[in-house]
Amino acid sequence: MIQEGTYPCAVLKVGDQHRVVTADLLRVLDLPDLPIRRRVASLPPAIRLSEANDLLSLSRTTGYKLARNGQYPCHVLRLGVEYRVRKHELQRLLRIGDVPSCRAAA
Repeated sequence: MIQEGTYPCAVLKVGDQHRVVTADLLRVLDLPDLPIRRRVASLPPAIRLSEANDLLSLSRTTGYKLARNGQYPCHVLRLGVEYRVRKHELQRLLRIGDVPSCRAAA
């Protein structure tokens, strides 16, 4: 199904593995993805690679290896010895948008 493009939710090719985007899977199963949206919304504009790895269910070793080899599923910024991912790119990758704050909803 992945090769045919008929898999019912977003799939990322990460190295030689395929990963299902959790937020998209929750939508397919008709379950709320609000905890993931809130977690991402609370992050700063540039996210540490370790946090992005966690959200993408990548191990630390795999995530850093992909970043070093230019194979990370989104653009990675290198700031000295530190790697960062832009929040908006991670949101696009996870197929989630901003969550309105409680004040905006009131």
